[in-house]
Amino acid sequence: KSGLNGVDNGILSFDHVRIPRENLLSKYPVANMSDGARFNITIAALVATRVALCFQAIGPTKLGLEIAIKYALQRRQFGNTGDGSEQLIMDYQTHQMRLMPKLATVLATTFATRYACQLLNDDVCGKVPLHQDRQMQALVAGLKAYTTWEAIDTLQICRECCGGQGFMEVNRLASLKRDADVFVTFEGDNTVLLQQVAKDLLAQYSSQFGGSKLKAVIHTLSTNIKAKLQSGLKMLRNQNVTSIAYVLNALEFKQDLLLRNLAARLMDKVRDKRENPLSAWNDCLDHVSALSLAYVHQISLKKFVEAVKRCPEKDDKVVLHQFCLMYAMHLLHGERAWLLEQRYMTPIESKLIRDTVSHGELYMTLPVTK
Repeated sequence: KSGLNGVDNGILSFDHVRIPRENLLSKYPVANMSDGARFNITIAALVATRVALCFQAIGPTKLGLEIAIKYALQRRQFGNTGDGSEQLIMDYQTHQMRLMPKLATVLATTFATRYACQLLNDDVCGKVPLHQDRQMQALVAGLKAYTTWEAIDTLQICRECCGGQGFMEVNRLASLKRDADVFVTFEGDNTVLLQQVAKDLLAQYSSQFGGSKLKAVIHTLSTNIKAKLQSGLKMLRNQNVTSIAYVLNALEFKQDLLLRNLAARLMDKVRDKRENPLSAWNDCLDHVSALSLAYVHQISLKKFVEAVKRCPEKDDKVVLHQFCLMYAMHLLHGERAWLLEQRYMTPIESKLIRDTVSHGELYMTLPVTK
């Protein structure tokens, strides 16, 4: 294997083994249960292990960042600080822009995963069947994809930021990368998990209409018109686009619009055009992935904001708020093109966000860069 070589793997084969009925996975379904309901019960068993995998991905991500940041605060290269020594590589803008947003992101995923863990605990202690909590299933599936993808991306950046030292086995980044690589496959492929997130969001959305196509169409049309009016009004108002509140509103706007439009697209394809449901779903997979990631980003930022508010130590709260703002700004920076297309922000506001993310003020006040 390319990683996790401390874990033994093998192949099990069974030859004419009889399984008692009470031990079969299919003991749960009843005769009139649909294939979808049966599948939902089966994958609900993976909720707890997906939460555990999130923490398993967050651990090496934090360790990799600690190694890279400590190295950057010792390694000197080029320049002159005035006392004859060269510049710390952490002083370079590009180095800060590579590492600090990743540190902010792993904090966000930590708080979001803790929230998911609490929801799981509440369901287990309250004896709520996990397959009935679609909201938690969507959150956990999305977080598993987000945290494991971030782990791989962050560890690669940490490796590069340590130069040749990062390639040395003794400095651990190489082994962390190898072991984290398979996390995107464990407990479900990440791209497939994003489909589960979208399906659960669609199920929650459609449940409010009670199966009425007319209600769904009217609601979609009216809310889309309202969203366009709101986005137009936002462009006319003076807003603080570099505030966390603005970012939360923007992420909520994106999620809601993507969800309504995806529901409308699928309804048009399946009910009106009589397309095969699988083919219709396949034609919308890019839409599905965008919706799922928007949902996870919004939840992660919300839980980061709540964690800042709960922080009891004044000095720690200030630092957490700085990282929360950085995470929000980098999310918004990545959404600028889409928000411009939807007329949610102006080109001037987009440029302001770019300048905020690019300039050193966002990084130099952080204690970890000193």
